[in-house]
Amino acid sequence: TGEKPSEDVVGFSRKTSESAHIATDHIQMRKTIIHERLHQLSDPESVRLLGKGMDEGITEDLAIKEMGQDWNPELPRSYLRERSAAHKLRELCGDRAVDRAYFQGDVRELRTCLDRRLGKGSLDRLEEMADRSGGPEPRLEETGG
Repeated sequence: TGEKPSEDVVGFSRKTSESAHIATDHIQMRKTIIHERLHQLSDPESVRLLGKGMDEGITEDLAIKEMGQDWNPELPRSYLRERSAAHKLRELCGDRAVDRAYFQGDVRELRTCLDRRLGKGSLDRLEEMADRSGGPEPRLEETGG
């Protein structure tokens, strides 16, 4: 619509039920368009399967990756904690496992990786940590053994 939805929000979408809403006067309009389009392309179950925090983090990480050299790290950032956790998740389990969970709603490979590397039930714990507002950043550390 071009109108800013609120002071802290520069864009939002409701998957494919309606067009995304983007503040066209914001300095990060292009990244916001990509971010909201990624939400529309993600599996409808991704928020439930990954948790809202991890879903936002993966979306933001993918949007910045898509920007490539056009991304200016000096601009204001969104979802810092969530993106950091999502980026670490990609480093730990790989793009394929994360992308299958996000775009296809298939968390089997991601769950297997996390269970093997971090211990049983790690995906569930990660969802809870990523969804907490404030507090410490989710830590992804391999278990010994």
